[in-house]
Order: sequence, then C-alpha cells, then structure tokens
Amino acid sequence: MGLVAHSDHPAFRTMREEGVTLARRGDVSGSGPNHLSVGLLNLMPDAAIRATDRQFIRLVAAAADEFELWVYPFTVAAFSRGESARRHVSAFYSRFDDIQETGLDALIVTGANPAQHELEREAFWTELGEVLDWAQKETKSILCSCLATHAVLQKYRDTIRRRLPKKMWGVYQHEIVAAHPLLDGLSEPVEAPHSHWYDVTREDMEAVGLRVLIESDEAGVHMAVDEEDFYVFFQGHPEYDPVSLLKEYSRELGRYWRGERDDYPPMPTHYFDEDAIARLEEYRPVLEEAKTDRTQPPLLVEPDLMPKEPHVWNDQGKVIYRNWLRGIAGRKA
Repeated sequence: MGLVAHSDHPAFRTMREEGVTLARRGDVSGSGPNHLSVGLLNLMPDAAIRATDRQFIRLVAAAADEFELWVYPFTVAAFSRGESARRHVSAFYSRFDDIQETGLDALIVTGANPAQHELEREAFWTELGEVLDWAQKETKSILCSCLATHAVLQKYRDTIRRRLPKKMWGVYQHEIVAAHPLLDGLSEPVEAPHSHWYDVTREDMEAVGLRVLIESDEAGVHMAVDEEDFYVFFQGHPEYDPVSLLKEYSRELGRYWRGERDDYPPMPTHYFDEDAIARLEEYRPVLEEAKTDRTQPPLLVEPDLMPKEPHVWNDQGKVIYRNWLRGIAGRKA
C-alpha cells in the first residue's frame, strides 16, 4: 500500500523519478479500513504552489506505508493566479464542491505568504473559513501549517497572532514538552525550519485550551493540539525541502537587488555552514555593486551553498505524520 497516484500530478511524477514506489488507481480497492482520503488545501501563491504540493504530498506519502492513501490537492477561488498556475490548478486540483460530495477523512491546510497585517483582510479569508467550517463537521482531523494555524486560532479562539520584531527564519532545535501519541517514536532534539513574521506564543495557546507539544526557547512553539486532538497546529515546517530556505534567501536577495526591500537580507539562522556563509559574505559586495550599477548580478551556485550536514526534519516530520494517519484510521474504525 502507500500513496495512490490517481492522476498525472507533477508531484507523483517527481516522486517516481526519485525512486518512490506509488500505487496505481487500478491496483487498489479504493475502500476498506486502511483507505484514507486527505485533502490538501494549498494557499500558497503561484511561485510556490507546485513546490508546496510536492513537499506536503511527499511527507504524508513517506508516512503512509500502512495505508492506502489518496491525497486531493485543491485551493480557493479568491486568488488572482497567473496563466501557468491556473493551468496547474485546472489540470491537477479537485474542486471543493466535488470534495464536499465525496468527503474526506482529514484535511491539511498549508501556510501562505501574508499580504495583510489583519488576517481577515486576506483574499482567501472567507473561502478558507467555509472550508474549515465544513471540515470541522465532516473530517476526523485538520492539520494546519503556519498561517493556517494563526487563521484557525483567530477564527475559532479569538486569538490574534503577533508581528515579530524580525522574521523567525532558520532551522531550530526544539524540545518535547508534553507526551502525546502524535510524538510516539520521536527523538529529541526535534529539528525544524521556521519562516514566519507572525507568531502565537505558548502562553496565548494555553490560554485558549491548546496543549503545546514541541517548543524551542529560541523559535517558540513548533507544534500544538487542541483539547480533542482534532486540530494539529504547526508553526514550523517539517515539510520543507533541504533547499527551501536557500531558495527563499535567493528570492530575498533578488528583491533587494530590484529595490523591493531596502535592507540587505539577513541569512537564515543555523542553516548555512561556515563555507556557505563565507561564499555569501563574498557575494554581498558583488550584489551591492550590481544594484548600484543597475547591472545583472551573477547567479548564486546553489549546490555550493547547500548545508553539508544531513537534515533530519523530514524524517522527524514523517514520524509525526505517521502517528497522525494512525489516529485518523483509529477514529474511522
């Protein structure tokens, strides 16, 4: 068993190319106690929509060897997407109307790049609320990533996220602060990337009945659950690829060069090794000169900047996701 490649979604093709064995629609029953259907509500903008699909589908697939897992990406209609992203959505995404008709066992809601200080002013706010209202009644669990966590806490707990003085950005080590079945088999320290301007603190979460499970003195709450273990909340990103923070930093350097941000972007914390830091420090005057002269800077050579130490956050995320899927299956039984 495992993930069912029920369409030609690029994430399925990429995983096959990486050597991952996927089940085909015709080779599985499509029902039974081990059949799980999970929706993936992708709120990311065009530039990240494909990578976000791949990251979440790959992580949940790595945890699904015990199950016949069907993942259905979908999005909301509020986005003004470009032609390429519209084609992607049209070809590979389910419609929410169809999902409501067929049903889901669980839902994953991605984060999003914040465009507004007030969450309720985001273009997707109303439609996200409609999906959440439905999923609260019709699914066994909802797993929320980053901004989705903040949205749920605001909508249902009147808890407003706080803007940080600077972006929480890098790879951080966390401690398990409460025992829970979702953490069975998980070892410490728990490593995870963070990338967010807004935050909800442990104190704010506990004030509205949430139970914090994983936390860092430096980065704050990584993972929490509600009283019924229905909601699983993340502020960190166990789904990130090893290269995700590098690509994000490269985009910020591009924004600086184009004049879209005034300050030179700081490097993500605890991510680059000493060799990469030295290369990036040598690159700074080159980029600043190109910005001044309005010339094209040389491209960064990403393989030279990749951290040499093996990352573990995907493996640790797989443990949590496997326990999550087991819990969903148990609620179906």
